[in-house]
Amino acid sequence: MAHHFLAGSILLRDARYNKGTAFSLEERRLLRLEGLLPPHISTQDDQVQRAFEQLDNNCPTDFDKYIFMQGLSNRNQRLFYRVVQERLFDLMPIVYTPTVGKAVRDVYFAAAAAVVVVFYFFVLRDFCCKSILVFS
Repeated sequence: MAHHFLAGSILLRDARYNKGTAFSLEERRLLRLEGLLPPHISTQDDQVQRAFEQLDNNCPTDFDKYIFMQGLSNRNQRLFYRVVQERLFDLMPIVYTPTVGKAVRDVYFAAAAAVVVVFYFFVLRDFCCKSILVFS
């Protein structure tokens, strides 16, 4: 029976297994990642420190932190969980509620409101037209 495993760019697109620059030279060779990553090899500790620097210096609001952490989760889940683990009390409110609720309210409310308006327009328009025809 042949065993299938992720390799190359497919591996890098899978956030569950992607370690970014933390792949060793041997892993890069075995997993056909040579040329797909920067040549520099970082430890996960290095990556965690860079993530902290990004959070501390480039994410002034909780919403900015939420967006950064979501991006990190989408790219490298190992690093995401390590960063959350290292700053559990600071990041839990960011990656969980209330920031998620605020993101939904602020970002998605406009889109949801547009859907409701379109729904009411078409449903009520048809209802009103039928009512006018019935009662005329």
